[in-house]
Amino acid sequence: MKLRCPYCKHEYGPEPQSECPYCKRAMTIPDNLRKVKFRTRKKARERREHEAEIKQARISASKAMSTRRPIHVFVMMGILAVTAILLVARVNQVYTPSTHKEAAIARTQRQLNALRVALERFRRDCGRYPTTEEGMKALVLRPGVTNWGGKRGGHYVNIIIPDPWKNNYRYIYTNNTVMLFSMGPDCKMDTGDEIFPKMPDEATIAGPHNFWNTNATNQQSKTSTNNTTNSTN
Repeated sequence: MKLRCPYCKHEYGPEPQSECPYCKRAMTIPDNLRKVKFRTRKKARERREHEAEIKQARISASKAMSTRRPIHVFVMMGILAVTAILLVARVNQVYTPSTHKEAAIARTQRQLNALRVALERFRRDCGRYPTTEEGMKALVLRPGVTNWGGKRGGHYVNIIIPDPWKNNYRYIYTNNTVMLFSMGPDCKMDTGDEIFPKMPDEATIAGPHNFWNTNATNQQSKTSTNNTTNSTN
């Protein structure tokens, strides 16, 4: 069977073609003359278009990842550089026993200051300091006094921890004199390296405070300290 081109009037065949072999113009071939039906061709075309879209999406994703990769590399390199600098600084840091002792003393001073402020607030709310028998536990647990905790209605400190040398802080209240201190690095009494708190300011305790005897130099204070220590042990 031969077909005739509607444009140049040439005949060609026997297989029908959608393009004239002479004038190269496109022609519409009747579906009954084609070996492959229209619906089959349409499904094949849609499948090819879908595969092309998937391929294009993969190419776009790979390009996006390739553009982001250098940023990630730079970020990781920056983190590694900072980590290396910190490690080098840590290794080169001079850490001697003297610096360790000074840091422990400073930490003890801060803890004593916090306890002293808590004791002053206890006195402001309850009208007195805790007794020697009550000790600093009265700052955490109600010792049976009125107005304990004041308007806040809670404890004065959350927990009382030992000093850096694993010794409990010493608290003595006798003859209207309060003593609060740490035995210091040597863990011994009356050796001159005891650590005492500083005087709290008025704004911190929100009220007037009494004078604290923080000098354990007179014999009477030493005797009472030793007696309380022995009774505690």
